[in-house]
Amino acid sequence: MKELTITKLARFISAHLTNSEIEEILLEAGDSESCRDCNEPISVYRKNNPQFSSKEKRLKNVFLYYSKQTWYDGSYYYCLLEIINAFYTKIHDFKTTDEGKEILKRLHDDGIEIERLGIKKELYDSFDLPEKISLIREKLTDYNLEISLHHIDEALSSYKLGNYASANSQIRTFFGAFFQEIMKKLQRDCEGEGDCRKKFLEFFLKPVLDEKEFKAIDNMLTGFSKFLHSKGSHPGIPDKATTEFRLTVAVAWVLYTLELLKNKI
Repeated sequence: MKELTITKLARFISAHLTNSEIEEILLEAGDSESCRDCNEPISVYRKNNPQFSSKEKRLKNVFLYYSKQTWYDGSYYYCLLEIINAFYTKIHDFKTTDEGKEILKRLHDDGIEIERLGIKKELYDSFDLPEKISLIREKLTDYNLEISLHHIDEALSSYKLGNYASANSQIRTFFGAFFQEIMKKLQRDCEGEGDCRKKFLEFFLKPVLDEKEFKAIDNMLTGFSKFLHSKGSHPGIPDKATTEFRLTVAVAWVLYTLELLKNKI
């Protein structure tokens, strides 16, 4: 990273977050898989040196440290991505202000691959739906569906690490949570994911489809949901092909649902 990029990034973050918020983010980032083999970000931030007394200067020190370490150890690059993505997710102004957009462009030019919503490109290098993944995260964020967004992110992280059992469990949770969250947002009463999914079909699909179409959609959605639960609440299927199938269908269903409801939410 160029020093000017680091300076602008540190200044921007320190202007938007309190010291305690910064420390909380660095603690969480340090506990991630990407940072576990690196020096803890919070330790670098809290380094006892008067020259790093302000938030801005201490943040600059963190980014300088990890940027320099990438020359010797590639794992520091992924930790640096983890840290910056954590701040990106927290600060809405990255996406909405000229200053934030300029910083994102500088990061990209410096080789820091930050996607529109903070997804790292390497997260799904071997998955063939990167555009759909970016799109679904964009829409979940736009509609403030935070629980669904959290679980799809967890699923993608597990997928990237090859932990397919965990990824399958998170896909199941994501899919169930989405229908509960969307029905709550639409102020429709329902209990549990099965009831919410059933009422979604009745409220929003049955009135606009003929009987055969509705039955086909009902069977398809119900069947897929049962497939996600085929091994109980923790599917535990350590298989890449199964994970990609589940992820592909779940993403397609949620995007289809959001398109149906775009004038209602």
